[in-house]
Amino acid sequence: MGSTALRSPPPRSLDPYRSTTEQDPPMTHSPERPPRVIKRYSSLAPAPWANGAGSTVELVSFDESRRLTPRLPRWRLSVAALERCAPFSPLIGLHRSFMPIGGDVELAVDGEQFAVPDGVIHRFEGAQHVGLAHLPHPCNAMNLMSEGSLPVLIASRDRALITVSLAGDDPVIGVSLHEGPSMERFDLLLL
Repeated sequence: MGSTALRSPPPRSLDPYRSTTEQDPPMTHSPERPPRVIKRYSSLAPAPWANGAGSTVELVSFDESRRLTPRLPRWRLSVAALERCAPFSPLIGLHRSFMPIGGDVELAVDGEQFAVPDGVIHRFEGAQHVGLAHLPHPCNAMNLMSEGSLPVLIASRDRALITVSLAGDDPVIGVSLHEGPSMERFDLLLL
């Protein structure tokens, strides 16, 4: 993208908008209560984007988030299929977390380029001008949109699970990043 220098998102370790890196602890589950699949990704229909640059599968809607986390502002969790570069839709009043899965990408945020490696979360405000600036090959992305600064999206060190964490509490839900004996990739899990 010309001579614009790429920047990695700055780490903000005490801020809910911090960038998540390999320093986060692995997510573990007790054998007494293994994660339970509450929604199969493969059973959900993708919604194509109006601009033709991809599609979205909604795992948790704003209304469903009220039932899962009634004390928190509403939030939405989805998996996007990124097919080509395009601007993101503005979502004024929402906090956004974006994590590419299966490829490194570059985002343009208010005219500034950010390299976002596979498995790293980049946070931004819905009112900002954001677009996918570089996509070497099609991949997926996990998206969390929330009306408040919580919940936050957290990637595990072993990159087997993405969780939604609430105000420092243990995660309530997760998304499988790999297939396993009882779950498929991108299944929604109750932790």
